[in-house]
Amino acid sequence: MAVVGRPSSRGRAGTAAPVPARRRPAGTPGLLARQSEQILRVIPAFHPVWEHTDPDILSFPDAHAGHGNFRSWAKLTAHTVRALQRLDRDQVDREVLGSVFAKMAGRSG
Repeated sequence: MAVVGRPSSRGRAGTAAPVPARRRPAGTPGLLARQSEQILRVIPAFHPVWEHTDPDILSFPDAHAGHGNFRSWAKLTAHTVRALQRLDRDQVDREVLGSVFAKMAGRSG
């Protein structure tokens, strides 16, 4: 790698900065519409863990962590699957979500 001297905007010599790696496009990929009807339709189709979840229970994680964002829902889903296994449950409820939120907030091991 060569260091190249170049004049700075103040007339002093500086070093050429490497061209930054291509950044992600603006916005968040997979952004879901925030309407609850869409969340209630899309998320259960996304993963079986949400398939038979009560709509009130399903709206809760969206309001507090999912925010209509598909990437956030993927993270929520991964933590939820592990919480269901750890708690030996087969259905998502508020207690399971409490465990998930504690894990996501770094309050549990």
